[in-house]
Amino acid sequence: MNEALLAQLTEVVELAKNGVIKTATIVETQIPDIVSQLLKWEFISSIVCGIACLLIFISAVIIFIISVKRLNDSDGWVGGIIFGVVGIVACLPGSIYEFMNAIKICVAPKVYLIGYIQSFLQ
Repeated sequence: MNEALLAQLTEVVELAKNGVIKTATIVETQIPDIVSQLLKWEFISSIVCGIACLLIFISAVIIFIISVKRLNDSDGWVGGIIFGVVGIVACLPGSIYEFMNAIKICVAPKVYLIGYIQSFLQ
């Protein structure tokens, strides 16, 4: 009985091993396509986030300017000034970071991929 169980167990282990080898082969052939799609996705994502930050930055500057001009009025535009300052301080570095990320993907994709892999390993 032990021999029959051992034979079945050996067969199951061998099937699992063959399945892992086949899966690794399939994944290995797909890696260039996966890396290409990852780089495209990260590039487009960085551009979209950078543009969004830039638009918020521009609107914050406009609101800040309007708020400063109307500060002496009775409307009380202090909230606009606060939004303007926070938007300017937060969004300009964010848009610069996102655009630099997009440039890194275009100029040095291998360096970007090394950093991307390192972020997973930490």
